[in-house]
Amino acid sequence: MAKNKILTCYSCGNSGVMKHIGNFSNDEYFEDYDEYGNVICHQLIEEVEWILFECPVCHNPVLVSDYTCQGMPDGYSEITIEYPNLNVNYKGVPESIKNAFTAAVRTKGIDRAICLLSLRRTLEMICKDKSAEGKDLELKIADLVNKKILPEMMNSACWILRQLGNDAAHADDVEFTELDVKECIEFISIIINYLYSMPIRIDQLKSKIEDRKTKKE
Repeated sequence: MAKNKILTCYSCGNSGVMKHIGNFSNDEYFEDYDEYGNVICHQLIEEVEWILFECPVCHNPVLVSDYTCQGMPDGYSEITIEYPNLNVNYKGVPESIKNAFTAAVRTKGIDRAICLLSLRRTLEMICKDKSAEGKDLELKIADLVNKKILPEMMNSACWILRQLGNDAAHADDVEFTELDVKECIEFISIIINYLYSMPIRIDQLKSKIEDRKTKKE
């Protein structure tokens, strides 16, 4: 990975070149030996490179992991912002929803009301993508819950997102806390993971396990 890199700092929302501070690698190898104890095979299985950056705006750290797995049939690599982390895996997530969510998060250090309003918009987009029925967001969420697309527990989380989003849309003198915003970001993260990325990740891991069992037979 390049020394300085364009990333998004989710502490302040800044997107730009982050200053490289340092890095550390953690590798895992497969080794095989002959009858005399000599190494006859030394193969890289997994490699994780941890890279630390500094945001030039808020001066908070940004920690990135660069993961490579040679043990999978076609290899696998993934670069993830580990800290500050949105806890979102974007596999299978429509680009429009991904862009709306990341844009919302970028505003959290600028204007909390705008961030909450944008998170509500992201929820609206998710409902539309999942063909939710209803004249308003409340009924659309209820429809997704009734159809078992969303678990019942998320109904209350969506209620919070709707209420805070509605408050943010009006010119009332409402003070939103950092915790309000953080919790709402986490709720949207959970919904995105549950609806989009988790089914794909489960299928991929299931296939990997089945392939491994087949090779042993």
